Amino acid sequence: MLLSASAAATLAVSQRATWIEATVLAAAGTLGSLLPDVDADRSVPSRVIRHAAAGAVAIVVGLGIARYRDLTTTLVAGWLTLVAVRFLLGQIVRRFTTHRGIVHSVPFGALLGLVTVLAAHRGLDVTPRHAWWLGSFVTGGFVVHLVLDEVASVDLTSVRVKRSFGSALKFGSSSSRVATGLLYAALSGTAWYCPSAHPFAREAAGALAAAASAMERD
Repeated sequence: MLLSASAAATLAVSQRATWIEATVLAAAGTLGSLLPDVDADRSVPSRVIRHAAAGAVAIVVGLGIARYRDLTTTLVAGWLTLVAVRFLLGQIVRRFTTHRGIVHSVPFGALLGLVTVLAAHRGLDVTPRHAWWLGSFVTGGFVVHLVLDEVASVDLTSVRVKRSFGSALKFGSSSSRVATGLLYAALSGTAWYCPSAHPFAREAAGALAAAASAMERD
């Protein structure tokens, strides 16, 4: 959360984002940092994530329908989407995931970022630049969580490595090659439909260069 807020504030201070946009980005990064625990079906973060995801999908669906239908139809569609997504996510988590399985991996975090880009751009008419910033903060928060989990698996006080070492920061599942293959296929397919990342890439490179320059001066 602190890293997301700091990065977002840096963009606002450098005038690459307004303070409202920075607040949204910080929230996206915070949400991303909770997402790796979605596979722990009884955990508080998992329940919060399912509720938040269901709400986000319902809003996107509602806004999309509102362009063509009346208010009553829009509200009913949004409510049904909210209930359906909450139920389906719960069933999927309980039946098809294990804690620190394929969901707890770098490519899954990248997929969530791309889904965010796609949903923001096509569902909410957000510009490609802003959509990519949103997606990058979601993925960034996700990966930071994985890194911290991996660091926590090393006990520095007794200089030993816990059994959980290597289960957090990974690029696939050796025990489920089919799931890993499907994940990378979904990642490629989603990336194909995303808008161009060139404006975002140039701006992100500039922001990183400015941050590195500031650190050197300090």
